[in-house]
Amino acid sequence: MMISAVSRDATPAGGLYASVTRGRIDDLPTAVRRFHYSDSGVRAVGAFDVKHGTSPLARVVAIMLRLPAEGRSRAVVATITRRGGIEEWRRSIGGRTLRTQQQRSGSLLAERMGPFELLFRIEIEGGALVFTTEGAAIRFAMLRLPLLPLFRPRVSARVTSATGSGMVVEVAVALPFVGTLLSYHGTIEEVMP
Repeated sequence: MMISAVSRDATPAGGLYASVTRGRIDDLPTAVRRFHYSDSGVRAVGAFDVKHGTSPLARVVAIMLRLPAEGRSRAVVATITRRGGIEEWRRSIGGRTLRTQQQRSGSLLAERMGPFELLFRIEIEGGALVFTTEGAAIRFAMLRLPLLPLFRPRVSARVTSATGSGMVVEVAVALPFVGTLLSYHGTIEEVMP
């Protein structure tokens, strides 16, 4: 395990997602492109079906982390504020709010929540943005302590178009030694901020 310094990479026009997908946005539906590939802030609303893992430990961890409660058609509000290559994401699912910060790290997307950072490879496949976990770390100011693969959370996500002008979002989160922690899927649609 190696401690490294954190560096910030420049973000080209088209926003953060253009920089980590090398600008290949023509294969994406208009709604996904408009939401993820913009230099300005956006807001979307919709509903997700939320499930927790079935193990007792997964249920305890979900409660400790104050994750959204299980249920069908949980109200969702997602707001993105963009400033200088950094995106502040605020997701409210069923009244529980999750705030993260996203920025570029080399060719990957770094998403940070408190001291925890996940690194994602983002690809465009079949008209969808596909997120795959490539690494994880604990950050202290400008220092990163990478987590060994055995201890990394695994997050997979997919965003594609829905009927009309909305987006279908599918996310699954698993933790080492716990298994599936949380999954949610549903549709959101951009609204005026």
